[in-house]
Amino acid sequence: MVDKDLRRRVIRTPRDILRQYLDDIDGFLNRDDEAAALLWDVLSALRGPDITVVYGSPEHTVMDLTKKATTAVLRRKAFPRTFGNGSFTISTLCVNKAIGLPDNAGRLYVRKSFDLEERVGVHFLKHYKYAFAALGLKTDEVNND
Repeated sequence: MVDKDLRRRVIRTPRDILRQYLDDIDGFLNRDDEAAALLWDVLSALRGPDITVVYGSPEHTVMDLTKKATTAVLRRKAFPRTFGNGSFTISTLCVNKAIGLPDNAGRLYVRKSFDLEERVGVHFLKHYKYAFAALGLKTDEVNND
């Protein structure tokens, strides 16, 4: 078995670093406890609902609003150092790949006024609700940072 500290020192490439982080997450997820379950709840919701509509269509606009009202709020809460400064993207290397937004009355309105199950399906709806609960967020009120 390779010592973790030694393995960290000999890492050479970005993929090697990624593999180490994934191994760390995998090890954490293999714990048989509530913390591992909560982490899984959050990880499984970070991608957001599938948007299977034509870009720019009215349906796309509704799905985009839904993603911003659910996934973007989760990302900001899960990664406050990344998204907590009001920025919309992760870094210059990941521009336009992820959005993390503060919650507000408009996002709450989207969560409460549309039939989320019909729009995003029961599968994502469960992920979103579990992840909100895991992070201490409320689905039916504005969440402050």
